Amino acid sequence: MSRFLCALILLSSFCVFIGTASASTLYLNTPSGILFSFDTETGKRDEVSSSRRTMSDSAYLNGNLYGADYRSIYSVAEDGSSSVISSGFDDGISSLTAYRGSLYAASQTTRNIYSIDPETGLVSTVGSSEWGIHGDLAFDSSGNLYGTVSKAGENNSYLARYDLATGASSLLGDIGFRKVDGLTFVDGKLVGVTENGYVLDIDTASGAGIKLAESGCRTWGVAGSAPTPIPAAVWLMGSGLMAVGWIKKKFV
Repeated sequence: MSRFLCALILLSSFCVFIGTASASTLYLNTPSGILFSFDTETGKRDEVSSSRRTMSDSAYLNGNLYGADYRSIYSVAEDGSSSVISSGFDDGISSLTAYRGSLYAASQTTRNIYSIDPETGLVSTVGSSEWGIHGDLAFDSSGNLYGTVSKAGENNSYLARYDLATGASSLLGDIGFRKVDGLTFVDGKLVGVTENGYVLDIDTASGAGIKLAESGCRTWGVAGSAPTPIPAAVWLMGSGLMAVGWIKKKFV
């Protein structure tokens, strides 16, 4: 095998490593509005942002952080300041997520699921739940919406799936843990986080959860994964192309 080919394979492996290293990082919000990054592999936790207000859940959309405080949805700036984009939810918004340019929220009071335009604040009812909504919402890559719910007389959280086309909901199963307040998809797998910081791998067919790690912080929601900054991505691509050119010149 030529030295050029060996070097190119090494470079490709390096790029793949960079691309997958952040997949284990979750962004967790506390009730007081502090957002932490948590690496499920190393256990490292770092403060990322603080909105200085109640945060019942959080979500990233187009590089911007949003939060909910039961009665309103707000955006969070880099300095931690916040601005309300939609309000009047009757003290019930406990779930927040984002998908294809819109925010989605669920109310534990009305059991309705709403879409929110982040630019105008316009709210539309897109679905409902037959069970008590108390946790989080998460879309998979195909647009299927999942959420954590509660049943009367039961202590554990249950996993539900919502069909926004018909407005119907279906109960998938008992997660096996209490107060699963955070949900997000990582590499196609559903990850949940309990209020006491347990990180779970959740089966989307049965709803069963398996404990993976402990974050060590009280968690009321998961914002998902922070987007990769565009300048860094462009720099990495340009550096990779420059490196390939250098390798060809050096070894060919």
